[in-house]
Amino acid sequence: MKNPFFNRLLRFFGSIKLAILLILLFAVVLVVATFFESAYGTDAVQYSIYKTIWFGALLLLIGLSVTAAALKKYPWKKRQLGFVITHLGIVILIIGSFISFWWGIDASLPLLNGEESGHLLLNEKTIGVELPEKKISDQRALVLGPYLKETDLLSFSLPLGASVVVDRYLPFARPEEKVLEDPSSPHAAIELQLVNDFVNFNQWLMMDERGFEKISLGPAQVIFKKLERSGVDSFLKPAKKKENGFLGTLKLKTAGQEWEQPLYLNQLNQTLSIAGSSFKVSQLRYFSDAVVQNNTLVNRSKSLNNPAVALMLEGPKGSEKHVAFSYFDDFPSTHQKSSLYGAKLSFSAAPLLEKQTSQLEIGLTSDHQLYYRVSSSTANRSGPIVIGKSYETGWMNIKFQIKRVLAHAKKEVYYMPVQVKDPNNPKAFSAIRFRFSKEGMEPHTAWLGFSETSNVLFGGDHYRVFYHSKIMPLSFSLHLERFEMGTDPGTNNPASYQSHVVLKDPTDQLTQKKLISMNEPLDYKGFTFYQASYQTDEQGHPTGSVLSVGYDPGRVLKYGGSLIMVLGILWMFFF
Repeated sequence: MKNPFFNRLLRFFGSIKLAILLILLFAVVLVVATFFESAYGTDAVQYSIYKTIWFGALLLLIGLSVTAAALKKYPWKKRQLGFVITHLGIVILIIGSFISFWWGIDASLPLLNGEESGHLLLNEKTIGVELPEKKISDQRALVLGPYLKETDLLSFSLPLGASVVVDRYLPFARPEEKVLEDPSSPHAAIELQLVNDFVNFNQWLMMDERGFEKISLGPAQVIFKKLERSGVDSFLKPAKKKENGFLGTLKLKTAGQEWEQPLYLNQLNQTLSIAGSSFKVSQLRYFSDAVVQNNTLVNRSKSLNNPAVALMLEGPKGSEKHVAFSYFDDFPSTHQKSSLYGAKLSFSAAPLLEKQTSQLEIGLTSDHQLYYRVSSSTANRSGPIVIGKSYETGWMNIKFQIKRVLAHAKKEVYYMPVQVKDPNNPKAFSAIRFRFSKEGMEPHTAWLGFSETSNVLFGGDHYRVFYHSKIMPLSFSLHLERFEMGTDPGTNNPASYQSHVVLKDPTDQLTQKKLISMNEPLDYKGFTFYQASYQTDEQGHPTGSVLSVGYDPGRVLKYGGSLIMVLGILWMFFF
């Protein structure tokens, strides 16, 4: 090698001083990265250290130093063979690391029992905006690491001068709700406060399309519903206890006339006359939790979740079927196209008191007057509500008051940042805030949690905004037959997971049953499927599997380089 410049480069990069400096620097970086990962998690250390340009440059310098140190001794003597083999192994290892960095894949594959999928969910997060009516779609990758960002991150240009800007990113967030006044909304809302010596509970209740909302608070439940002005007197009547067989009050309306009939347990499946009218009720059935299954009304539980009655209304013109739901007065009660009598039946259910269930009902009339009815094991009371005044509930010394009433309201979801104890298992998802804007129009701002999709009406156009994992299709699929979880003896603590899957590859006409367990991954076409976690239902019972998927094209070079390096060291040691 007679080129002076080339020789100077070899001497510089192959010097022992530079090699020691790079090795010490590399060791310091690895020590810092280890503590950093312990404190902030794997995603943080990859984003901040391992997948940065400067770390790649450091590996490249080490590779150049090793290569130059070997070339500097060329032509090599037999006694230097171990030295050359060791340096060759290091270079191959670094090359394999670069290949894994650029072309490796780290993903997951969640599967429910009986589900089949041929798509991977990559760790990259994708934000997209679609305008289906105009067949416009755009999506971008958002790579920010586990760090809160409060600046404009990326933007989408939309037709006719509109744009979308993502202006906030929360790596770990929890959803919150706030209720705002919106003149265009048909839904009413109230702000409820429940207070005793130990409790100070505030909650917004907003009616849905049916004019109803119910929340459960342990042994008590609160109902907020629309109340007809003509039904106020009936609503304010103290509820009779169910122990006496009282089911509720049936109300029959025809043109210009109205009758009420109390219903009792001993009247079921009997015929009774509605006092003061020419009508009779027969085939009376009562449901505390009505649900339709196979076109048949059945009782789902003994809880007062959806009380209803089904009956035959008999009159001078004949009989007709009716079903009246206590919480949904707006539903037509007749099963026919129209009633023979222009009749509408409604049912006001009595609270269930056998299990000392307490209930607070709040009714709102069309002229925005509020009334309440409290039922408990100790007392029943009712009356009009004055905003800001406290009223006894009769249970747990709790008092309630209505702080605000909004005749037209909407719920707006937003997210707050949270601190997590274990960044590698945060149990909290990320969230983004986006802003639609256009010159001359009021901006529209909204939040999206990870894996959510939002429909936005802006400037007369209907947009879809989504925030999901990037999806990668596979040439094969996995079908989860069943997921099994073993537990420690005598406990419910998970001890082992395993997934019974069927591997299907139409290209190779392959169908094979495979077992993926914690110590037995599945390798196929360069992809490795590990048993990582599982999915559960609301009761915590396992319903499916979560597989961690890796694709590492540089793995052979990394393993091979490590082996060659060890052989070189052994060669130098023995020879």
